[in-house]
Amino acid sequence: MTTVAFRRTHVLVIAVLLGLGFVFQGALPARGCTCMQPDPYAGLVDADGAFVGALVDVDGHLGPVFDSGTLIDHEFEVETAVKGDIRDTIVVQSAADGGSCGLEMPVGARVGILLDRVGDQWEGNLCWTLDADALLAAANGPPVPVSGSPPHLVASVSMGEAGLVALNRAGEIVGNGPGQPPWLLSVCPDGHTFIGTRAGGVQRWSFASLEAVGTLEYDLSDSIYHLIPSTGPGTRT
Repeated sequence: MTTVAFRRTHVLVIAVLLGLGFVFQGALPARGCTCMQPDPYAGLVDADGAFVGALVDVDGHLGPVFDSGTLIDHEFEVETAVKGDIRDTIVVQSAADGGSCGLEMPVGARVGILLDRVGDQWEGNLCWTLDADALLAAANGPPVPVSGSPPHLVASVSMGEAGLVALNRAGEIVGNGPGQPPWLLSVCPDGHTFIGTRAGGVQRWSFASLEAVGTLEYDLSDSIYHLIPSTGPGTRT
């Protein structure tokens, strides 16, 4: 699983005044955290653990921290364990400063957090914090269609088990289809189906239902793709 890596470079600026022997410790090095929060459902599928809770304490007894990327303990009171073996309280290790993508929130803040399991420790970062209610909703599965109007656009996405999402003209979700996201999508001349490549070959889907209606196989004898109709039930989630 790909996560934000924390740099553990230790920076110590030492100035020695001749004849006085004074030693000064420099300020934390400047950093910047740039990231995009994941789709709650896709993030939940990828994460080792997840919960909704409130921050109750940050470990401030480690002595001076010379690098904002140093991992420190953040203790949370757990409201709902969404994924993983998580009890009433949890300690999450994260960078000491938000500039290094560390958890940055006031004590008492209610938040949803996606986690990595590293050895016997839980680790989290600023980029994997989510709106608490959005994370709870994601635990119920992929996005639920909110409109029955005709689809206007089909997007290839990566949201856990969902690989296709159909939207109407207002941007509302009409439906979603499972599997790995296809690429090189193209509308068929009939205007009712589209094709796209994905692991396993080229498939054809219905715009209206996002059901796979067949698989295209390439015939080396005549250099033409032939449609093999789907023999199973619809694949719409």
